[in-house]
Order: sequence, then structure tokens, then C-alpha cells
Amino acid sequence: MWNVAVILGALHLLFHAVQGQGRIPKSPTYIVVAPTKIRPNEDVVISISILKLELSNTFTVQAVIKYLVHNKPAEQISSAQHTFTRPGSHNIILKTPSIMAHGNYSMKVSGFSDPSLEGLIFANETSLAFDSKQVSVFIFTAKPWYSQRQVVRMRIIPLTRELKPVSTAMDVSLENANGLVVKTWRSQHTNAGGVINLSYPLNSHFIGYGIWTIKVRCLGVVYSKIFRVEEFYFPIFFPKASTANYMYQSKALTGTCFSLAHRSNSTVRVELLNANDSKVSNVSLTRVLPPKYTYGVNKFAVPPKALASLAGGTGNLIGKQLKVTVSVTDWTSNITVDTHSTTRVFSDKIVLEFLGGKFRTFKPNVPLKIFIAVQRADNSRLSKSDTPQSVTLIITRSNVDGTETTVTVLVRVPRTSIVEHSIQTNSSTEKIFVKAQMNGRLDTEQRLKATKEWSPNNHYLNIATTTTDPKVGEFIIFDIHTTMRVDCIYYYIVSSGNIVLSDRLAMHSRHRLLSIAITKKMSPDATIVAFYIASDRQVAADSLQFHVDVTKLHKMDTVLYRGKDLTAKEVNLKLEAEPSSYVTTAMKLVDMAGQGFVNSFTWEEVYRELYTYDNSLTPRFLHHWKSNGQVRGTFRAAAPTFGHDPNSTFFNSGLYIFTDANVSSMNTTCNRTKGEYPCMDGESCYNYDQICDKSAVCARDHRDEMGCPLSLHPGQQPDLPDTALNDDRNLWRTQHTPFWQNDAYFGWKDTYTKADGRDDVTLNPPILQIPWQINSFSLHPEHGLAISKPVTQQLLMGNSLSVSGARSIKFGEILSLKLRIRSQWEEPIDALISIPASKAYEFVQIERDHSSRIQLVKDEHQILVPLLEKQMRDIYVPIRPKRVGPISIPVKLLSVIGEDNRVWKVFVTHSGVPDITNITSYQVDLRTTNSEKLPDLHIPVDEEPQLQEERILRYIPGSAQSTISVIGDIVGIPLSPKAGGQPQPINLMDQPYYSGSGATFNLAVNIYTLNMVKSLGKISNSKLQDLTFNSFVAIQELFGYLQSDGSFLEFRWSQKPSTWLSATALDVMAEGVLMSDLEDYFQLPSEVLNLTSSWLLKQQDKKTGRFIETGPEHNRLYASKTDIERDEGTVDGNLALTALCVASLKKAADVTSLDAKVVRAIELGSGYLAENYAKTNDPLEMAIVTHTLLVAGEDSASKQAMFRLRSMNRTVRDMKYWSDEDIPAIERQASGLDSTVLLMPKNRSAVGGYTVTATSYALLAFLENGESAKEMDSIQKFLQEQHLSVGGFYSSHDTLRAMQALTKLAEKDQDRATYDMTFTFRSDQNENWVHSIHLNKNNWFELQQFRAPSHWGTIQTTVKGNGIALVHLTTTKHVHERYLLHEPSTKGVIDLGEFNQDITTRGFNHTFIDFKLCPRWNGNETRSGMVVMEVSLPSGYKTIDWDLQKYIQSNTHTSLRAAEFTGTQVNAYFDYINRTRHNCIEFTATREFRVANISEQTRIKVYEYHEPDNFLLTFYEKIELRKLTVCLVCGSYQCPYCEFYNSSPSLKSNFSQTMLLAISFLVLYLNLTQWKS
Repeated sequence: MWNVAVILGALHLLFHAVQGQGRIPKSPTYIVVAPTKIRPNEDVVISISILKLELSNTFTVQAVIKYLVHNKPAEQISSAQHTFTRPGSHNIILKTPSIMAHGNYSMKVSGFSDPSLEGLIFANETSLAFDSKQVSVFIFTAKPWYSQRQVVRMRIIPLTRELKPVSTAMDVSLENANGLVVKTWRSQHTNAGGVINLSYPLNSHFIGYGIWTIKVRCLGVVYSKIFRVEEFYFPIFFPKASTANYMYQSKALTGTCFSLAHRSNSTVRVELLNANDSKVSNVSLTRVLPPKYTYGVNKFAVPPKALASLAGGTGNLIGKQLKVTVSVTDWTSNITVDTHSTTRVFSDKIVLEFLGGKFRTFKPNVPLKIFIAVQRADNSRLSKSDTPQSVTLIITRSNVDGTETTVTVLVRVPRTSIVEHSIQTNSSTEKIFVKAQMNGRLDTEQRLKATKEWSPNNHYLNIATTTTDPKVGEFIIFDIHTTMRVDCIYYYIVSSGNIVLSDRLAMHSRHRLLSIAITKKMSPDATIVAFYIASDRQVAADSLQFHVDVTKLHKMDTVLYRGKDLTAKEVNLKLEAEPSSYVTTAMKLVDMAGQGFVNSFTWEEVYRELYTYDNSLTPRFLHHWKSNGQVRGTFRAAAPTFGHDPNSTFFNSGLYIFTDANVSSMNTTCNRTKGEYPCMDGESCYNYDQICDKSAVCARDHRDEMGCPLSLHPGQQPDLPDTALNDDRNLWRTQHTPFWQNDAYFGWKDTYTKADGRDDVTLNPPILQIPWQINSFSLHPEHGLAISKPVTQQLLMGNSLSVSGARSIKFGEILSLKLRIRSQWEEPIDALISIPASKAYEFVQIERDHSSRIQLVKDEHQILVPLLEKQMRDIYVPIRPKRVGPISIPVKLLSVIGEDNRVWKVFVTHSGVPDITNITSYQVDLRTTNSEKLPDLHIPVDEEPQLQEERILRYIPGSAQSTISVIGDIVGIPLSPKAGGQPQPINLMDQPYYSGSGATFNLAVNIYTLNMVKSLGKISNSKLQDLTFNSFVAIQELFGYLQSDGSFLEFRWSQKPSTWLSATALDVMAEGVLMSDLEDYFQLPSEVLNLTSSWLLKQQDKKTGRFIETGPEHNRLYASKTDIERDEGTVDGNLALTALCVASLKKAADVTSLDAKVVRAIELGSGYLAENYAKTNDPLEMAIVTHTLLVAGEDSASKQAMFRLRSMNRTVRDMKYWSDEDIPAIERQASGLDSTVLLMPKNRSAVGGYTVTATSYALLAFLENGESAKEMDSIQKFLQEQHLSVGGFYSSHDTLRAMQALTKLAEKDQDRATYDMTFTFRSDQNENWVHSIHLNKNNWFELQQFRAPSHWGTIQTTVKGNGIALVHLTTTKHVHERYLLHEPSTKGVIDLGEFNQDITTRGFNHTFIDFKLCPRWNGNETRSGMVVMEVSLPSGYKTIDWDLQKYIQSNTHTSLRAAEFTGTQVNAYFDYINRTRHNCIEFTATREFRVANISEQTRIKVYEYHEPDNFLLTFYEKIELRKLTVCLVCGSYQCPYCEFYNSSPSLKSNFSQTMLLAISFLVLYLNLTQWKS
């Protein structure tokens, strides 16, 4: 790396500073060798050798490590000393603290003549490098990318340098694509095996797509791992294009296309891209593939000549990419789906590479050994089929006297593709120049330059080894040569920056062998450093770096075997390792492995990580052989020193030497204070900026370029620490198919081996015809890490069954189950399909003679299916449900080679269109009494669906249902079962929430729920985890709408951010930050509050203090209703918006430290409100302004505002509320037979959302002002009557504000934990029916829900106990006439025109339905607020989400901003609609599953999101869908009995045709007779 040269250049300065400073004796007396780098919690080994005792009988050496603080005394962090009584060697150990701060450290080594540290002999001090890294943390994810609804699975493994597990705690955080922390796991401790397993679910709705980061803080160091979150939707069918990662320019581009389209045409288009993915030109090649008449693979090839045409006149493709796009058109659905793959183009010429770089040093009279990798440009080795190759070496020796000698050597390339050659040198050799050419070709030439090491007296030492593959537990042999006779040499083994071994070796001659046992501490590589001291006190030194193999220290094996029934429904893995080892497995697709994805340990990745501990600056002699960019082998050789003198030899090896001997360093005139570094000649100098810039400032020896990375060939990926070892770039340039979306969780296992060193793991693989790679490793406390060889297997059952079909249909429709049977057997077999009989469904059979007739069969259904070898067949079985509700259909496959079972679940709804839900709400208050009889809850449905003398049904028989719900407390947020523990708009109010305001509400409800449950006392950890689970998922959903500047978008494709939404989100997030006591479960990053607050400040008018809306007015509640006169004229007052922003900023400022600008903005905004509040006559504006003035501390104005707010309240039945219209209370009627009071359903209001929001803000103001409990109780009782759903009010925003107010009011009740209530329900239609519910602190907030025994009549309720709770009665029904549907309070406020004509069908048997819907606003204002359109699709149809997203992105000229397909309906979101029909949505629904007799009426609902009583509820009718029989949709295996399937028009002839045929036969007869005669 380039920093090698930096430190090599600086070593002169360092070593001049560490030379002996005391009195220099006539001969050397001491040698101290120490590491140049330290780490926390490390035993720093310092080797000391005392050569003789001169001044006294003892010699004491002390070593001290200090922490240097600027302008403060140095802090001693570790010290050690040893006293010698005779010459010898000793290692002292300095223990560093476990926690060390980053900064400057130094080491001081002193020698004393007295053990009491008196009589200083020498003192040397030098700086130390500091590295805080103590352990290696490996982070793996199950997949390289994830999509919405998936679960991110993480595996975190900390290991020591000896690859042993570490027992420690770590903080783990997850950052989204915007860099915001969405989840933090604090103090996560490794399990007994040394691993942390974590998971994180991604939201089902829009999330922040892009690169996400896992960060792990362990022992003060942060480790990271990235993965991607991508948008993905399952298509109706999908193809998969496969091409090689790499290819050569001279070869043809080959590939395959796999498709699950039954009959299809395919077209291949090839484009040329630059390395940065930009197009080279608009030229492309197109190839039409042969039609496919079944599932399978289509192959294609494009010859090199055609590919060259893409590059124009040059024809050069090298370094570029070929993007292959395959378009597959399915004949049945007439849908075309594109898929693509990318291939990088390399030159196929052979290239040469000198291992260790192009610049070396050598010693005289010692052979210079060179290694040359002979490879292709893509780092692949030569193949066996290549003709024998030779490398020509032109070697030039430059001598001291200026003469040169040149020899040419021809070296044959061995099968290893590594050429080795030794160049002999002599004492007069000054430089060596090597030119390497492949077969003598100049275009392959590579050059190497070597310069002789400097020694003042020509003293040298050389180390070599004959051990080619050192392994732990074996010996390595070193061959040591000296240029003069010496008594001994000193040597050190250095690994991971520390001294592992030190000793002296007696030299009986100038040549000696040294044998050293290899230990685990020497892995992954070590350096031997040796030196001797000549008689002239000159030090001669050398070093040799060698790799240590730890892969075979202890083994782990993975064996896959199948069950005895020959199936792969369960696959068993036999894992063998050391006894009591922790063993894990991970699965990935073989395709992903080939693209470079790694989700488990590989030895090369482990070595690469362990190399980061090494202090040595010597470039490794290492070469990775690759195939298609993936490492397939590695060559390693021992690397000699790159030092140019004894001084640099030590420093390059990561050691300091302190001695009074002469450790020579060449003289130089370079000015070190100016940052100049000397070249090897001592004359030339280079600076920091010239290192590795390829300018060769050191022209004689290229010292400034020594150790620098080699130039890349076109298309190659640089080998950098943040670059994947295996080239994974094509992972992101290949279409990700549904196969690749499988998260392989079935193979993400962990276990422990038993006493026999074995354990078995059972896997349940999915039914996918794709090969998997199984990776596994084991961890043992003593033996450490072991990695098993990957096992590749296609986990397919002998025969398998998959079932698909519509998940939801209407009663009366016929569902066709699609049974896909696969056989992997080598011979034909017969498979029996069996579906048992059930009371819930019956089978449909087609009569052979009359295909228009069907028979309904109730008995078990069996089908015998013949299968050829390795065949796949689809069988359709038509089934008609006999009841509504969930239905399970078990399907069984039997054959001689095994069986398979599947269960298909379908939900059956009533026919017709669901009407709007009626709801009756009643608050039971037993805080002052101990019992109460409620008014009878009236069910607003007639007993009979059809009255006498009427032909039309008032509702679909059986569709009317009544449900009773009970929730404790006044807030009313249900936790289960309907909300499923995840309160969202779709659960609380039957509203979709694919918007920023919906995401904000989702987070708010989860926060208020946590506050609610916490108020009852301590929560168990399990329950807390369940409650907080949804909260952090809601955070990531909300952050998906957060922009980099802190603003929030209402929709993903919104053109401008929204001020009111950003302020609302800030308000909700501030509530989340307040929950600091739950930070272990739920965290909301406070930096987001700073970011959003800063953006809001920019939306404030600095002169007036009012805030301005930057985006469309999605929520008309915050539209300005008051004009303010200013000097510049009349402007919108924006009182409600300004109050919202000021209150949100104030709350944020209270929970976290914000900039002083925020405080000034709050003061300016509240001053504006105080100045202008009296100018408004709008109750909502007055309520929110009053609340804001109170929280902002505007005492004087708030008092007057409260007085004005009181004057605006309205009263109904002793209940207070604020609205611009009268809102009637829930009607109570007296029964005509007795005095019983009936409680009627609530009547909706066109200003219901406005009223709930205004009243909620008024309640917040009353709470802030400390008003009486009686007054506040009268307000909250009114709010309880406004429920339009269980837990919800009108829309998400008014529900949010109501919950905010009611939660704060409920917190004042200190007796909630003591409440206990018993409800008893009876029906006037069934005197034997009684249902009781008991509420206490254990289930106080849990929704208690049950069905009424009858769909009409009344429910009588009595309650006993103490407390307060809500009772709801909801009633639903289905109708099939438009006039029977509910109408809004303002009739005709929204219309769709003649929309039924704009919904048309086309294609084979109405395969496609085209929609064009254009809503229009007819309200008093010129346009609406945010509008949602819900379009239900007929059973079996779907729309493609990709098409919806592309349509939204391209449709920028209308107010349509978002659309989604939820499985049964399409939801379209508009910024607004106006009095025109320009705001439309167009989309196409396609038949996905075969359904016959489809209901002809399908629902459409259009409504204003924040004021949903402005709505249109209607349906579209398609009679042609009702006419689709089982035959017409081909929904049965009996389709051959259908008329159109096997019949043909009969031949009808006229008289002339008959006569012509007769004459022809007569002529033929006469000719035959004549021929015979």
C-alpha cells in the first residue's frame, strides 16, 4: 500500500531519535528491541540483551509507556523493569490498560547501573503508534439485499487474533439509507458460543430504499457492514437471465433465460455500457429466441463480431460491460416482462505480474528470487488447454564500475502459473533490471528494478526458508548466511505487531539452519528478524515474512443426507467438529455465491482481516487466482525485507531497536522539518504528496514508488480494505428475481456438537428448482474457529407439490386451485392428488356430453397424474365454497417415491358491496357508582332482507353482522385482536396509510399505546418487546419519508415537502424521545429533531413570525381561515399552521438541546400568535392557538385566548365541543312497548374531522391551563361519541390529536390500576344467550370483542364494579343496489362521472381490465384536501406494482402522487382533486388466478383523507365477468371436455362441391383401371 512508502521514508528521522544518548562504551553493551505499535489490553513484549557488564555488577533496564497530553505532564500507563547480574537476554512484558484513549504515546527505555534506578547508563524515548483494535468482529447477513416485508438476519462474531471466541458485550445499531439510526441494541452479550444473533423486520410499506449499515461498537472500535434494501414486487410470472460475470473480448457472449411462462416468446437485447454504468451509445443488438412451449431454459449466444459493432469503429469492448436484457412475452396473459444481467469484458491476452511489486532491494552475493504470476487480465490462471507457454527474462546487472551485463533466460510456465527464478548477484552488483515478456512479446513486458542494500562496511545477513507451506503445529526451517564469521546472531519472531519469540543462535560457521516450531500466535503471518554485531560495532540485519496456515488445525465437516423416503422435504445436515463446539449454518443460492456474496466465514476473508493487526510494512508475496471474479486459490511465498539498510529493516518489520551498537542509516541532506524523505542514494528527496504518484522522484531506486499498488487492468477491481475480496459488483447489476428474494431462513441455524463431536440439523427447504450452497463454521473456546468446505446441493424433493390460487373470493364464485407437480425422478411415475371432502366446500365437475353444465361433488376428490422423467405439470381443480369466512383446503400428493402435503387457505366474503359500518358508542363511568344499566344498543338492520311485495333485497342474506367491543379507559386504543398488536390507520379506521401522515399516525399510536400500558405499572419484558416491536418498525417507515434536509414528504413521489406534516412528525418524534426509560427497546434519534427543527425555521417569515406551507394543502384543517392586514397588504394569517409549528418546536426544545435559533423562532412565532389570535373567529384556529400560547408561556395573551376559546364552545346534552356547525349527540329513542331507551347509531358529519381536532386541541388547552375535572370530563365525553370505528375517529390526524388529549387526561387518573369491571350482555332475540366480560389491570387495554347472536334487535348491557370503559356496537352488511349504500352528509361532494364506461375488459376471456377513473370535487371550496380512491378488483385479478410506480413517476402533470396494490384493491392518492376531470388514474388489472362466475359488482370508494365524510361509495358492474364459466377460464383439469377446447367446425358442402368431388373420384378410378390393363 502507499503508506508503506510514507513510513519507509520517515524511518530515518525515527531511528536517529532512538540512538543511544548515554556514554558510548568501546564495544556494545546492550540491545533493546520493542514493537512500534501498541493496543489496549495487550502484553507488549520487549526483548533485552545485555552483552557485558562494565560499570557495575548489575544492569537494570526499565521500560515505560506514557500517554502524552498537550500542555500536561505525561501519564504513565505501564512500566516494567529487569535487573541483570550477568550478560544475557530477557523479555519483559508491559501490560496495557483495557481502555486507552486515542492520542500520542511514547516508550522510554532506560538503563541503570543500580537496581534502585540510579546511575543512568542510557535513555532512549520514541513515539509509538496506537491502534485501539483488540478483537476482530465479523458481521454477516443472510442476504446481500432485502425488500419490504422481509426480516434482516444478522450474525455478529467477535474473535481474538488467535481466532478464539470473545465473551463481551457490544452495542449494535442499524442505520437506514439516510444515515439515521432506526434501531439500537445496547449491551448485547455474546451467547455461550460467542455469537450474537439479531433480526430486524422491514416494514411492509414504503421504507428508505438504498444502502443500510450495521454498526457494531466493540471495545471502543466501530465495525460496519452494509446491505441494501430494494423495492420488489412479485410479478405474475418472471424470467431470469444468466450470463457470466466476466468474458473475454474474443469470445462469444453466451447466456440462458429461464422462464416460468408456459408458452412464450423471448427477445434478447445487448447494450454496451461504460464501467460507471453509463451507455456508450444508443446502438444495441437484438436477437429473437425460438418460442418456448413449456417451462424451462432458452439458450442464446452472440458472436464476437456482432458484439464489436456495439463499440463503433474501434471495436474495443475491454473494460466495458455488456448489459443483456431479455424480454419474455407470455402468450396466455400477453404480458411482457424484462430481466437483465451484466457481463464485464476483459482482454484475453496473457499478462504478467511481479509479486511484491516492481521495485525491490537485494544483498550482494545473495540470489534475488523473483515470482511472476502468469495470468489473464481477469486474474484467472492459465487453463490446461492452453498451449505451453514460456516467459522470457532479460536480466541486466549494473556494476559499481559502471559496466553492465545482460543475459536472457527462458523459463517455462509451470502448471501453477507462477514462474520462479533466482538471479545471482555478486559484491560488485549495484542494480538489477529485469524485463519479463510472455513468449518474447513486447506488449506483455513487465519490468522490475532492484537496488542493493546499503551497508557502510559491507556486512550483510541473509535469511531464506525452504518450507513452502508452514502450518501450526509443524516446524519451519530457516537458512541463515552471514558475510563474516560471528559468534552468534539474535533473532525475533514478530506477529500481529508484537514479539512472539526471541532468542540467540550460536554460529559455528557463516551458514546455519534454524528450526522453529510454529504456534497459533504466529498466524496469519509472522516475520523473523535477525541481526549480528560485527567487530566494528556495525549491525547487519535481515528479515523474512512468512505465512502461517491455520486451516488444518482442527477440522469441521458438513455432510448432507436425505430421509429414507427419498424426498427432500426434510434435509438433514451432519455437522462434525470438536466436542462442545458452537456450530452455525448459512444458506445462499449458488447464483449468489457465484456473484461474490459471502454470508459465512471463508479463510481468505479471515486472513484478510487478521492482516490488519500486522505492523510489518513489507509487501506480501501473495496472489489470488480468480474465476469470474471469485477467489479460487491463493499463492503465497515468503517475502524478504524491502529495507534499504539495517535501520529500515527493523522498522519495516514493526520493531524499534535501542542499542549502543551502530545500526546504520545512510547519510542524507533531506530537510526533515519540511517533510522531505530521503531516497536510497541519500541525495534525492521526495515529499508526502509524491508517494505512489508514479512520478518516480527517486529516479535511481524508485524509493517513493516502493510498495505501491500495481496498475489495474481495464475492468479489474482494486484490492482495498473496503472492497470485497470476491468481486460482487455484478450482484447489483443483475435483475433480482423472486428466487433471489428467498431469505434462506430455513438454513440459518445454530447448535452445539455433542460429546462425540457431532450434531444433526434438520432443514425444510422451499420448493425451488435451484441449487443452494451450505456454509458452516464452528467455534470452540480452546480450539477456536473451524470452517467447513461449502456443500452445494439442489435441495429438491423426489416429487413435490405447490398450491396457488386466489386468497380471497366472494360467495358463489368458483375458485380454481392451481396444483403444480414436479418430478425429479429419472423415470416416469404416476402421482395421485387427493383432496378430502369438507362441509366448507364442494368440487365442480364438467359433464362430458354437456360442457356448459357442471356437477357439484361433495366426496373426496382424487386425480391420477402421469409424469415423465423430471417433468412439471399444472393441474387446475375447481372448488366452490359453501360458506363465508376462512376455509382451509388440504391437498395431498402420493407416489411410489414419497408424498407431499399442502394446505391452501382462502377467505370467502359475501357477494355484493360492503356498506359503510354503523357504530354506536357509549362510555360507562363507574367511578362514582358501582353499577349501571346501559341503554339498549339498537342494531340498525331489518330482520328480513326482503320485505313483502318488494323484489329488491335490502341487504345480502347472511351478510349483516353485529359486533360488540369493550375497551378499558378513555383513550380507546385497542391492542388486540383486530389491531393485532399493531395499531395502524388500516386497523383503527379502515383507512390505508401509504403516506407520510399515515406513517406519522402509525408511530404516534404506538407511542401513546406504550405510555398507556406503562401507566398501569411495571410491564414484563416479553410484553414490552411485543409492544415496542411495532414502534421501531414504525420509525423506519416514517423515516422513509424524511428528506436529507429534515423535511417530510407526504408521498414518496411528492414534488415538495409539507410544512404541516413536518411539524406534526416533529411533535410525534418529540413524544418518542421522552420515552428514554425504554431506550433498550425503543429509541428515536434526537438528531432527527434537530434536523427537522432546522428545516422548519426556514419556513418561518422572519418579519412576522408566521409559518408558510411549502407543499399542497393536504390537510385543509390547517389552511388559513383568517386574513391579516400587513403593510404589504392582506396575507393569509396561517394561525393554525403557525401554532402547530411553534408547539412542535417547543416540545422538541423541551426534550433535547436545540440551537438558539429555535428558541428565537419560538418566541417570534408565539409573539405573532399573541398579536393576532383575537382576529380569528374559527374555533379550530382559536383552540390550537390557545394551546400553543399556553405551552409557549405567553401568560397574558393565553388568559385572554382562554376566555375567547370558552366563548366559542357549543353544548349538546351537557357535553362541550368546538365546531363551526352543530353536531347532534347520539340519538336515544324510547321503545314503543315500554320505557326502554334505545341507543341509535351515530350520524356522520361533513365536519367531523374538524370538530374532533378542534375539540381535542381545546381539551389540551384546558389541561395545560389546569381547568376543573368536571369541565374536562364534559369535553372527553363528547369525543367518545365521535368514534366512527373501534379505536378511531374520522381520520388519522383527528384521531392522533384526540388520543394525545385523552392520553394526557387519562394520566391524571391515579386509580386506573385498581379498576375492575364486569359486563353482562343479553339479546332480546335469544333469551338463553348471555355473554360476560371481566376487565382488570391485566387486560385493561386489550380489546374484548364478540359477535352478537342475531343481526337485528337490541343488546341489553349491565355493568358492575368501578372504572371507566367504552362499549361499541358495530354493524356491517352487503348490498347490491347503489341507492342502498350510505351517502355523505353533503350529497354529490365527489363524483366519478360515467365511470363504468371507462372500465373495459379485453384479451382472451377478459384477461385484462383497463381502468380510467377521474374523480371530481363538487364542494364549496375550489379544491379538496388529500383524496384517496380505493378500487377493489374482481376475484383473481391483480395489478403489477412496478407498473403503478412507473405510472406515478411519469404522471407529474396531475395531482396523483401515489398508488399501491394491497392484494385485493388498488389505492390511489391525490394531493387534491378540483372541479375538473384532469386528475385521473389509469391502470390495468390482469387475471392472476382463475376464478369462474365472478361477482359482477365491485366496490369503489373515493374520500377526502382528513375529512372522510366527504366521500363517494359506489361500485362498477361487469356482467361479462359473471358469464365466465369454468370452461371459459380453463379452470379445471377437465377442460378437454369443454366444447371450445377439442371441437372444430363441421364441414358443410353444397351440390357443386359434391359433384366436383364425385367427378374427381371417377377420373381417378378410370386412370387406375387403364394403368392396370
